[in-house]
Amino acid sequence: MIIIKNLFILEVEKLNKKNRIYPRAIIEQWIDNLKNSKPPYYKIEYTGKLNVEHFKTEYVRKSLYCGVVNDIYFTNNLVYGSIKLMPNHPLLTDIYKDESILDNMVLSPKSLCMIHKNEMKISELIGFNLIFKNQSPFL
Repeated sequence: MIIIKNLFILEVEKLNKKNRIYPRAIIEQWIDNLKNSKPPYYKIEYTGKLNVEHFKTEYVRKSLYCGVVNDIYFTNNLVYGSIKLMPNHPLLTDIYKDESILDNMVLSPKSLCMIHKNEMKISELIGFNLIFKNQSPFL
């Protein structure tokens, strides 16, 4: 079973819980990279109920790799990603049984970045963590 869904990522130009602001230009760069197939998609790590702070790596861990984001788009200042989850992934068993679990989840960007006065200046997107809404620094 392949699951395809759109999930919230962040709101641009808004200070998040980690005191960072993502300007629209950074997200537009991520979108341009996808359109130019650099990369053709961004990988997703399923961190679910785990503490996201333990997954601050400069790569997506193979053991947690569970799908891809193949589109990023704006709805006003809100940013969303279209996800495609892998079929029969052992970490996603609960989601396969009840897809409504995804209604309580969001994508959190994993990136290498330079920050100046709380604003992202450069951000190389590595991938995303699939996390529960209560773990998101953007809500």
